[in-house]
Amino acid sequence: TGFGKVVLRMASILVMVFPILLVLFADSSISKRIRCYCGILLGCVLSGIIAIKSRGAWLCSTVVAPMVVFKYILVSKKHLIVTFLVIISVVGVFVTSPLMGTRFKSITNLNTNKSNISRIYLWQSSINMLKEHPYSGVGLGYFKEEYESKYENKRDPKKIYPGLTTAHSNIFQVSAETGIIGFSGFIIFTAFMILNNFKVWLKTRNPYALMLFGMWLGFTVYGIFDY
Repeated sequence: TGFGKVVLRMASILVMVFPILLVLFADSSISKRIRCYCGILLGCVLSGIIAIKSRGAWLCSTVVAPMVVFKYILVSKKHLIVTFLVIISVVGVFVTSPLMGTRFKSITNLNTNKSNISRIYLWQSSINMLKEHPYSGVGLGYFKEEYESKYENKRDPKKIYPGLTTAHSNIFQVSAETGIIGFSGFIIFTAFMILNNFKVWLKTRNPYALMLFGMWLGFTVYGIFDY
């Protein structure tokens, strides 16, 4: 519980650490000893991402990992083989485990999956909050109060989870709480961190710039689905 009682908070940490470890493991400028340690840690983190059953973490890792390692795969047959073996292993887990397979298939279920329906309703509520308070939002930290007083009771409790406290998305949470002004700042800052670090990496091939790019990209993609 040191990471918070909500399991998704652990998932959010894993998806940001994952691309950092990928770079540390794959980049030849990093010492062999550190690369060895990071290979072990990568196995642990990847296992955690799978086992934690966060669909947002699965989607995020699928998007971010290829963007971080593509350069290393292109120049090294060893990295290509390792990547292929990892993909086969991960796919094997989902194919052979009915629980994992069912969980993965539920990503596109918008009719009966309670988690998905709850998210959509939270996002709709966030949009309505933004419409009512377009410039400065409902106030930082006031999403829960606004949601409970105006929106939660209007929906069938059999279809959505009760007692939800966040918008289950950084984008919708920030827009609802801080309005157009705060949301604009959030998007500009995030875009700068991602694009500037990628630009630095293209120019210098500094692995730490690529780590920052991957970490912020992981934060951003995961943040679309979870807060």
